Amino acid sequence: MQKIKCFKYLVYGLAFLLLQACEAPLKLDSVVSEKAKALHRTDRLQATSTNGKVIAVVGSFGVVLVSFDAGKNWTRQQLKGQPTLIDISACPDNSLVTLSVEGDVWVSDDNGKSWQSHKIETAETPQAITCAPDSKLWVVGSFSTFLSSADKGVSWSSQSLDEDMILSYITFFDADHGVATGEFGNLLSTTDGGKNWQMVTTMPNEFYPISALFTDMNTGWVAGLGGKILYTENAGQSWSVEETGTPVPLYGLSKNGQRLFAVGALGTVLTRTLTDSDSSIHWEPFFYQNKTRSYLRASMFNKDFAILAGGSGVLFRSSLAEGEK
Repeated sequence: MQKIKCFKYLVYGLAFLLLQACEAPLKLDSVVSEKAKALHRTDRLQATSTNGKVIAVVGSFGVVLVSFDAGKNWTRQQLKGQPTLIDISACPDNSLVTLSVEGDVWVSDDNGKSWQSHKIETAETPQAITCAPDSKLWVVGSFSTFLSSADKGVSWSSQSLDEDMILSYITFFDADHGVATGEFGNLLSTTDGGKNWQMVTTMPNEFYPISALFTDMNTGWVAGLGGKILYTENAGQSWSVEETGTPVPLYGLSKNGQRLFAVGALGTVLTRTLTDSDSSIHWEPFFYQNKTRSYLRASMFNKDFAILAGGSGVLFRSSLAEGEK
């Protein structure tokens, strides 16, 4: 009996040793290395802005990427609670403000090194933020809602046009004059610092503007599905269609000097110059290294380089001269 028991223990012991020998050691080096990088493949980057000192890019899961050297290198942080950051703006005092879809505004007064959050008391879903020339914060969202704060997000005032309409873009040109765009192709404006907003016009066929760019109260572009871009030079009283040569959705518009840029699905980047005559207006592909098949949503251009950001951890710095090829 004793021999049988000893033999059984011997078999158990040999089986344990064999299992240990067959099991590959667990290596976490690659996981640790990936986490240490500024960019992760799971990042979904949504918006970018600059205060002239740093460039900041924000995205889902509270990701904030900041560059102090014009986009050559980036530092990464994730805000507490990992909010879904959807927009960012720079204020005249060089502070940065970013907006989460959960209804928080995060403010940085030290070039993106640290952030303070403030809750927006609203039942509506915010969509976009801007810091006006008078430093007042403006947020737009669902149910035609405008929210404003004169104390960097500590307290908020709310107003609604009582229309079941999502507003997705807002900008101010001075303390009094601003425009907003929204669902069903609506263009809205204010001339009294946002105390009152008027429906100016609707775009053809209730065009949904995924992205918009207005340079003054009269002049603006909107982009959306099917690669469509509309242009107005008379505050939306009339719109013209600009040919883009692409069928993909366009998610972002930006401007540098006399050049416009549009970014969208499948790594699409388009550009055109504002000096073209009406008869020669057309958008051309902008070529860049490491072209991606992921979507691009955020873009920033200056006279020397472009910053392009989007899904799957895509963040590029590209020479503007490169895009001339």
